[in-house]
Amino acid sequence: MKKTKFITFSGGCFSGKTTTMKLAKEVLESRGAKVVMLDELMRDKKIVSIDDIRKNPVKYLNLQEEIITKKINMEHALHLKNEKCFVLADRAITDSLFYLLFYVDKSQLDYKDMLRYEKLYAFIDEYAHRAFTNIYDVLIEFVPLSNNACVRTCDDIYRPMNLLVQRHSEYRLIRTLNAAYLDPLSDCQYISLDVTKTDKEQLKHLFNMLYEKFYYHGIR
Repeated sequence: MKKTKFITFSGGCFSGKTTTMKLAKEVLESRGAKVVMLDELMRDKKIVSIDDIRKNPVKYLNLQEEIITKKINMEHALHLKNEKCFVLADRAITDSLFYLLFYVDKSQLDYKDMLRYEKLYAFIDEYAHRAFTNIYDVLIEFVPLSNNACVRTCDDIYRPMNLLVQRHSEYRLIRTLNAAYLDPLSDCQYISLDVTKTDKEQLKHLFNMLYEKFYYHGIR
């Protein structure tokens, strides 16, 4: 029986994922559950800015290859371990696929790098089918926050300077990828969340409900 329950937080930059993850951890641990946090791996990297590294397609491909491979290996290892816990993952594998497809300028890659790109794409695609069928239990997809809330992100080197313009296109494309991999026959629960319209108590209620659902269906 599957004991490890994955709750994945998906969406574009600055949509409330990290703050909501912290609240989820607080709620689940208050109920006595063990929680494993899989934070966004990009933030472990020392970069000048995300815009700067994206100007060099090979460097950005190298970075994505490292991050995505590590993410998949971490998720797969936790799935195989099958420990009684909740895994809270900052970004689904579809988010990773979006960044690879949208921000790597393939026209600037030579033949060798295109082979690496294709191999990485195939690796993600194969894993995504498995993840949405057998690994992910809940996919929470975040709607972008309001303009006013995004203004203060301009000093974050891990977010693009033109976030106000592109955040909606990021969201729509990630949503399209999620829809493509969500199998109607799988048990993965889909939740669309707009945190600007959801207060803290409603969020607490959501995670209490998820705790109740999974506690009585095999995690105990």
